[in-house]
Amino acid sequence: MGRWSVFFLALVGGFFSSTPVKAEEAGDTVVLQPSTPWVLDFADSGCRLNRYFGPPEYRHLLYFETSTPTDNPTLMVGGPSIKFLQPKQPVVVGFGDEWSPEKRQILWGEIKDIGSSFQLWTSFPNEAEKNGSSEKAKSDETLGIERIDLEATAKITQLTLSQAKSRIVLETGGMKQAFEALNQCSQDLIRHWGLNLEQHKAYSDRPSLRDNDRIVRGLIRTVLKEVEDSDFAAVYALTFIVEKDGTTSNCILHRKSLTDLDFKKACDYMKRRARFEPARDMTGSAMRSYYTTMLSHRPH
Repeated sequence: MGRWSVFFLALVGGFFSSTPVKAEEAGDTVVLQPSTPWVLDFADSGCRLNRYFGPPEYRHLLYFETSTPTDNPTLMVGGPSIKFLQPKQPVVVGFGDEWSPEKRQILWGEIKDIGSSFQLWTSFPNEAEKNGSSEKAKSDETLGIERIDLEATAKITQLTLSQAKSRIVLETGGMKQAFEALNQCSQDLIRHWGLNLEQHKAYSDRPSLRDNDRIVRGLIRTVLKEVEDSDFAAVYALTFIVEKDGTTSNCILHRKSLTDLDFKKACDYMKRRARFEPARDMTGSAMRSYYTTMLSHRPH
């Protein structure tokens, strides 16, 4: 991972430091106010939007993370109240009144100085989906840079996590400005990787992995078996720079979880074995692009 550059965002929706309701046992409701501004971290392999909640003695961390431009970042929550949730049970995740809460399976881990944590992939709708429309803003034949839909997510003011009678509420405040900064950071990764940003704003085909089933079987056999006995979940993003001839010239390994499991062999394996159909621009010509895949491990 490259060196992090840190940018402090202006506060959105106010800044609070009031004492939260603390959970003493399972079944309690915890309400956490922000104790820091949003901070956007940038690295060679991705972008991370962080914020702390609660006082120092009851600190929780929330972040949204991307490893490529995407409309659905990874979400992570860690802190002392997470221990009251059951690791093998789904959690109901809500983002305020705009959308119905969703029951989600999550990946559990541990963060140094924070405590128990879990991760999941968000599923933010775009504006058309939020309004019940199936129309797409762009033609099916045209691809572009994926982004969090700022209009669809504009009314998010809190994150709610529920399981049985336990309930955790993080009062995030408005997210539009924070997500706009995360979108820009994610888009800048394309240029940072030495690719043509303008080409990626409108193109016809993404890279596709040849012989996908064989490659996946090889990954499982040679790499993932090494972490079968780990007690914590691990999630890694592998981004490959795919050349016009379908070969890979670089592999960027992004550890999306905060565990210490090593997936570097997965990167080495894919560079040796994987071949791609290249991306295509709007004229049908091959173009340099990127391909990202996720590897995850769930403890038994």
